[in-house]
Amino acid sequence: MAASIAAAQDLVRLFAGWGLAYLDSLIRIDSSSDERSGTVPSTPGQLALLDFLREVLGGFGYQCETDASGALLAHVGANLPAGSTCPPVAFITHIDNSLGTVCPERLTRVERWDGSRLAYPGNQRLNVSVAAYPALQAFVGHDVLHGPGTGPVGLDDKLGVAEVLTLARYLAEHPEIRHGTIVLCFRPDEEIGRDEAVQSLARRLAELGVTRAYTVDGHTAFEVSTVCFNASEMAIRVPAPPLHLTDSVGEPQFRCARTMRLRIQGVRTHGATAKAEGYRNAVRIFTAVMSRMSSWQHVVPVEFTTDPADETAADVTMLIRGRDESELDRWQSIFVTQLGQEVAPHAERGAGQEVMGTAAVAPTDGQGFSDGLRKIITIIVLFQNTPSARPLFSEDSEGWEGYSNPFTITRDGDHWIVRFRLRDFDPRDLARREDHVQRVAHFSGLPEEAVHHRPQYRDISPRLESYPELVAWAEAAAERISASIQRHPIRGGTGVGPFLDAGIGVANLGTGYHGLESPTELTSLEMIGRHAEWLVALVEVVAAVRTGS
Repeated sequence: MAASIAAAQDLVRLFAGWGLAYLDSLIRIDSSSDERSGTVPSTPGQLALLDFLREVLGGFGYQCETDASGALLAHVGANLPAGSTCPPVAFITHIDNSLGTVCPERLTRVERWDGSRLAYPGNQRLNVSVAAYPALQAFVGHDVLHGPGTGPVGLDDKLGVAEVLTLARYLAEHPEIRHGTIVLCFRPDEEIGRDEAVQSLARRLAELGVTRAYTVDGHTAFEVSTVCFNASEMAIRVPAPPLHLTDSVGEPQFRCARTMRLRIQGVRTHGATAKAEGYRNAVRIFTAVMSRMSSWQHVVPVEFTTDPADETAADVTMLIRGRDESELDRWQSIFVTQLGQEVAPHAERGAGQEVMGTAAVAPTDGQGFSDGLRKIITIIVLFQNTPSARPLFSEDSEGWEGYSNPFTITRDGDHWIVRFRLRDFDPRDLARREDHVQRVAHFSGLPEEAVHHRPQYRDISPRLESYPELVAWAEAAAERISASIQRHPIRGGTGVGPFLDAGIGVANLGTGYHGLESPTELTSLEMIGRHAEWLVALVEVVAAVRTGS
């Protein structure tokens, strides 16, 4: 028994070393996708990463092909005894990252982490510790790996890619491991929802006879998921006429004015982990501050632009007015103080604010600014205070709860736009959330055409009921390595609809990390090794389905 335990530990250490080497190579490549691009893949960095994968997998002796939309498929031929068969299976990862991902040369390693505060060199505000994030208890005693803290490092889904590469290498070097036909898939543009990339891959897998697959894209350790949100996005458009200070908010006693430019940085996480990891976007921070200001005549919001690479951050311009310079100073101080008080509770998770500059302007001169931003703020306040499915904000939602999150404010020509991300596991509650946004616009005096609705994706669980073996195989594989699976709903989407349309059932597997799409992203050598071990066990379980061995 002791010898077998030691051998398993040695194997996990081997997998961890391989996986870390692959992960460091992957995160150096900037493979963020770009929804503004018309190509698939949408960015040159994804092509560079695909070239790297093709070289690695070809070096293992696997035949590789690229489908019509750029996905790379590596074919691992079955090695079962003559006359034996088992279901072919695909392991699917995505190679792109969200905008704002950083690409360090390598991850920082903290050996035998004791749970105390980690030092993120690029962001000293962060307090990443077990005390701040209790779920990190699972990493105590591990050799923890993390980035600089200036942005996510792309563990979604480069950690999954590294673990699949580790599986591929082990199968190539150990032909005694019995397995059926396996197809390893590395798809582009998952983060921006390019359906054509998924549809092309689904068609190709169906041609190859694959009817069961796993996405290796979850974050929780040993997670197996077959349920996801129903989702839509809505937007309210508000006219942005030129700002006329005298007519709209101006009074003769305002003899001085200045603009103040600020940067508001919220707490960046994925909606899946928003409550546990303290997500807070600049829209909510700014709205809270403005709702507490006693005068919108002295402090006028004139510009707000959500950062396209980080929805929790925004650049803001305020117009400060008063009778004299001392009154300008007083109102500027009031606003900055209120903003600081709103940001302070979230500072240890990365929130902050900075005054970027001020400039004197004429007190009744609009300076080319547009009006309408104040209307946007009142809409968001009304949204918070009218009946709807609860909770509203993603950072107040967890488990099986949905949310309705106002997440960006932008200017589009002659309109201001506030966008809402709507999620719920119950399609009836999603409809209630959609109706809520419609009612808010109506109560705000806007016409019906001011509201735009975009359906996004639907829960996959009803369509996966006929594939119970996907969970059963993953659970059996976990038992083989003395692990226990965790069943969680996916608090997001999966993009697997086209696979189901093609007759391919797909479950999602966890990869073992914290801080999904956050500057606090981290994993560990032990997590990498154990999850690669799980994948090896999984192909063995599938191989035994019809051989009986």
